[in-house]
Amino acid sequence: MGAYAAAKHGVIRRDEERRARLRREGDPHQCGAPGPILNNRIASLPPERREPIVRAVPLGRIGTPEDVAAAVVWLASDAAAFVTGTVVSVDGGRLAGA
Repeated sequence: MGAYAAAKHGVIRRDEERRARLRREGDPHQCGAPGPILNNRIASLPPERREPIVRAVPLGRIGTPEDVAAAVVWLASDAAAFVTGTVVSVDGGRLAGA
């Protein structure tokens, strides 16, 4: 998890620099940060290995690709026209500790 966390923070930091440049140009920009999302790797885990992942998510489930897609579609829509310069966590409340 250490390498994953370092890589994710690197992507967010790079995105912060890009957001600053785009703000100066007047373009809105967001960064999506998905949490545990059901993919082939997680799906292949036995239930006893998946259960701690589920317990770590306050909403009580692993996210789906559709959860991430819905957030991205919203961010790209006119409904989010005044949202800019933020990292949107699509993680079932994990980062917030909800």
